[in-house]
Amino acid sequence: MVPLKISMLVIDANEVAGAPVAHTRQLSPVLHPAVHNVLSGLRDRNDIEVEVVYGRGRPEPEEARRDGCLTYVPVPYRTLPLPGIGGPYASRLLALLRHLRKSKPDVVHAQGTEREAGMVAALSGIPALLTLHGNFRSIARLSHARPFSYPWINARLESFILPRIEGVLCISRYTQELVKPLNPRTWLLPNPSAPAFFAVDRRPLPGRIVCLGMIEERKNQILLMEACDRLAADGVPMELHYWGPIHPERDYDRRFLEGVAARPWAAYPGNSRLEEIPSILAQASLLVLPSLEDNCPMVIIEAMAAGLPVVASDVGGIPDLVEHGRTGLLFPSNDAAALAAAIRTILSDESTSHAFSLAAKQEAENRFRPSSVAAAHVRIYQEIAGSHPSSSPP
Repeated sequence: MVPLKISMLVIDANEVAGAPVAHTRQLSPVLHPAVHNVLSGLRDRNDIEVEVVYGRGRPEPEEARRDGCLTYVPVPYRTLPLPGIGGPYASRLLALLRHLRKSKPDVVHAQGTEREAGMVAALSGIPALLTLHGNFRSIARLSHARPFSYPWINARLESFILPRIEGVLCISRYTQELVKPLNPRTWLLPNPSAPAFFAVDRRPLPGRIVCLGMIEERKNQILLMEACDRLAADGVPMELHYWGPIHPERDYDRRFLEGVAARPWAAYPGNSRLEEIPSILAQASLLVLPSLEDNCPMVIIEAMAAGLPVVASDVGGIPDLVEHGRTGLLFPSNDAAALAAAIRTILSDESTSHAFSLAAKQEAENRFRPSSVAAAHVRIYQEIAGSHPSSSPP
């Protein structure tokens, strides 16, 4: 059997100003953990060949490399004289389209509608799959995005791209329902966890609550402080640790920092490096995510793989991950009293916490291993290639 040829379009964080996961000392492409984990599951397959394609202004010689069935292909570009991010965006888009016309893959797989990957897939004329990581139409509505702001632009890119591709890989049922009016051909598949989280040796510190994620209104970290105020007033022993990137110039982020400073049981050590997260989860008794909107939060997947009980709001794709009363607890979004009650239940009842821990880890083993998620990807590639008249059968 001739392996299917897949071109996976990714965004190198080292090419994006201010990207939280950028790491200039790391060999490009530096990828979002969800994308990296998918590639780690695909690398040992013998039924596909995957070129991992990304725009790179000045590629290093060692970037073009092979790893199992993966071939990393940095596509050089020269920035066009356009204002703002328009120059790099258009330049990478045109360079990647030229590359696809030469490489002629069976299937193009774009990671996200942000930046250029999704647009390249939509304009390529090749059977295309797109994984939708963020729902920018929802994010723009929730944040009341101003015209020409980053969420506003991405919401419009999303609306343009989704109807123009072969199908959409949705990482939650929440996303699937949002996508169907624009593209009815969808597949449901969550992100995988990195193997390091399955190997976490938990040694939880009593009362240690952790909350990981970008500090922003959508993630709703201040609500968690207000919920913990109720517990502190009742003398519940606890300590609350926040981790994530922050923009202190924003009003919400300033109020968050002021709130942490005013509470002796709260701390914000700063943003965490990816390699630090397993040890952060190992010391925690509980992960809390009080988001107002979320698709398929990687931190919940990682916490479950580590066997950490989760309390999270019942929004977006979170109920796809956390089964209330079995692997953790859900609470009505923006309800501080309900959040406080859920935290109290887990911190005060060791047997319940232990049961959630075991069930969460087993659920992660069943659903979030990179090898099983990768196998599902291959079945989708075969379906797309086999259903397209210009493609060879798998």
